[in-house]
Amino acid sequence: FNPWTTEKRRAFYDMAAGFIEDGKPAYETLEILYKRWTQKKDQRAKNIEMTLLAMRGKDGRAKSFAEALALWLPPIEAMAIHAGERAGNLAQGLRMAHRLASVKSEITGALYGELVYPGFLLLMLFALLYMLNIAILPVFEEISPRPMWPTQARFIAVLGDNIFLIIGGIVAFITAVVVAFRVTAPRMVGGVRDFLDQYIAPWSIHRQVTSSIVLTSFAAFLKAGIPLTEILQSLSKIATPWERHFFDIIRSRMRRGLSDAEAMGVHLFDEETRWEISIYGTTSQFATALESIATRLAKKTLSKIKSSASMVRTLIMFMVAGMVIMIYGSFFSVIMSARSVLSS
Repeated sequence: FNPWTTEKRRAFYDMAAGFIEDGKPAYETLEILYKRWTQKKDQRAKNIEMTLLAMRGKDGRAKSFAEALALWLPPIEAMAIHAGERAGNLAQGLRMAHRLASVKSEITGALYGELVYPGFLLLMLFALLYMLNIAILPVFEEISPRPMWPTQARFIAVLGDNIFLIIGGIVAFITAVVVAFRVTAPRMVGGVRDFLDQYIAPWSIHRQVTSSIVLTSFAAFLKAGIPLTEILQSLSKIATPWERHFFDIIRSRMRRGLSDAEAMGVHLFDEETRWEISIYGTTSQFATALESIATRLAKKTLSKIKSSASMVRTLIMFMVAGMVIMIYGSFFSVIMSARSVLSS
């Protein structure tokens, strides 16, 4: 059981930011929450206690608020709090952490949520094929012997006879795609990976999700006044090799004298987003504009996830409906075939 779900982390960021904005010191804010959660026997009190001990110097050196929270928070959210603390606005850092947690939760939640219904439909298809084998074909054989069946019914019989091979093949294919994705997604780079990221799911969806989270991070940290070079250095420490590949390209472009906006035009982002970044890079409020682009990109990513899931859902629904129609059609064709034999 994880006491620090995304929703509870966001609530913590909101409460802590509110207390700090009202003038309470960070340490006192944590003490208030610790007493409350200890009284309620909330598991989150343990992490707050660890944070307070770290701020008091339990390990020999007193840590700052952000450093102490970094012991157990997700790295990207801890970085946001550290950025706000460094900029002299801890409440803003907590708000940034809330924003990053919200974007990631919304996108990943939509991704997993949209996969539930297609998965349920696929199970229905498997159940229908299994019933075809154990219940429907024996009824057909009682009506008429197989050699007398029409072509459609014989095709249904082939499906029923090979049910375990078909289901095994589908499961093996899905498993192979999932394994290949999990192996290659964090580390594979190069021309083949660029093609997969552009055109082939789930790599293309992974690129869109990652680009949305990365751009949101860039916008939050730039708005806090942190230079892009330092942002890239910090993010590289927690990035996968694939993500680090794009960060290295951006750093290389910056060393060649390109502006932040020009350097950020890597293929992690789609063409439209790269164009928007280049246009807004010429304005004086680049960080604020980048935040707007990140918000639009998050919405576009959510829309893409839903549309892709809808296509998969429709395809499986057509397969289920097609199977039902073929079974009913085969049933009546077998009956008509048996009648014609009897009448002759």
